[in-house]
Parts: sequence; C-alpha cells; structure tokens
Amino acid sequence: VLDVLKHHQAKATFFVLGELAATRPALLRRMVREGHAIGDHSWDHSQFWHQDAAAIRREVRRTAAAIRRATGSSPRMLRPPFGESNAVVRRIARQEGMAIVLWSVDPLDWRDRDTDTVIRRIVKRARPGAIILSHDIRPSTRRAIPEVIERLQAKGYVFVTVPELLGGRLRPGRTFSQR
Repeated sequence: VLDVLKHHQAKATFFVLGELAATRPALLRRMVREGHAIGDHSWDHSQFWHQDAAAIRREVRRTAAAIRRATGSSPRMLRPPFGESNAVVRRIARQEGMAIVLWSVDPLDWRDRDTDTVIRRIVKRARPGAIILSHDIRPSTRRAIPEVIERLQAKGYVFVTVPELLGGRLRPGRTFSQR
C-alpha cells in the first residue's frame, strides 16, 4: 500500500493497532517519513463497549506509547474499534489529547472481500471532504487501492491525511467523519 501511495503521490492516514506498532516500528517510521499520518486504533481491536473506562484507557495509552516509541510522536487521533464511540470513549480521547476520527465512506471491505465491489463502492460514494475507510489487512482491498486512486485522481480528487483535510480543526474529544 505504501508503494502504491508513493507512486501516485497520495497521502493517507493509518489507524494502527498497538500490537502492530510494537512489532513493526520500521513500518510506522516509513509511514511518517513518506508524509502519512498515524492514529491510534486500540491495542488489538477489542470491543470497547464490553470494557470499562479503565480498560479502554489502558488500550489507548498502550497503543499511543507503542506509536510514540516507533515514531517519536504521540498520536492525535483515535479511531475506536468498529467505530463505536460513546461518552466514555469521547472523554478518554479528550483526556488523552486525541480527536475521534470515523469515516463517511465505508466500502464494507471488511465484509465483502471482492476487489471490484470495493472499487465500485468507494468511487461511487466519494465526495469532496470524504474520509474513506479501508482495511489494508484485506488482500482484496490492497488490490483495489491503485484503481481507486487512479479513478478518483482522474476526477480531480487529491489524497491527503486527515489532519490536512481538517486543516487544524482536530480537537481532543471531538468526532469527525468528513471535512
């Protein structure tokens, strides 16, 4: 994915799991070096709605620490697993200095693992200011990314990080799903 983004001069925001940050720090350093943004996606994608505030805070802090060790910077964004957010998650995000970032385009690539379907859904639903959800752990999604970028760039879209998209509007505890 990073090679494709580099080839197309496109930027992205990666919401990483802490266990990935801890085991693949060089990958995170490359993301930052190439101009991408990194956010916190919990340690292991656990279901926050089954956890108390202390457990959620531990997940977020443990992940933030792994990202900081890998990159030298603390994440300013949190994407809760499954996009599930409530007052507790918002409070923890605010206390930890993170905005909550969700999405406005979901190609359901986590469910429908068909490259053509993923391409079609993203291209059809994209709008200016959209935040597009993609799961790069899925081979069908990785195969879709080059064509998605090419089609959307042909329509005049520019791929930027979430902080660039929001132009300094990221505020701890606030939730964003598009510009």
